[in-house]
Amino acid sequence: MQRYSVQIDSSKTNSTFSQRQLVAILLALGYLGAVLFYGHLLGASDFPFLCPVCPHIDSSGTLLGKLLRRSLVLGTLNAGLFLVIGLSTARLFVVLRHAIRRDE
Repeated sequence: MQRYSVQIDSSKTNSTFSQRQLVAILLALGYLGAVLFYGHLLGASDFPFLCPVCPHIDSSGTLLGKLLRRSLVLGTLNAGLFLVIGLSTARLFVVLRHAIRRDE
């Protein structure tokens, strides 16, 4: 497996994320998006754009049970989508950075 890191430079911080840290962040964001998407089951406001793979489902059961089941199942799909897009974007930046450095 190829190792690479994503560097985030700003005026206040200069930190490097390893691939494992990036994967953990992307997975957490995927599950968080699903929880927020289905948060209306527990009275939270609706965030329809946080989980593009989560459909609106009508079913029976307790509100907490529905939230947990949907967040785990569809959150896994959402986390996978975040992971593929995030790692692809990170890899693209690494390739572009190396290409620009070769030209200099």
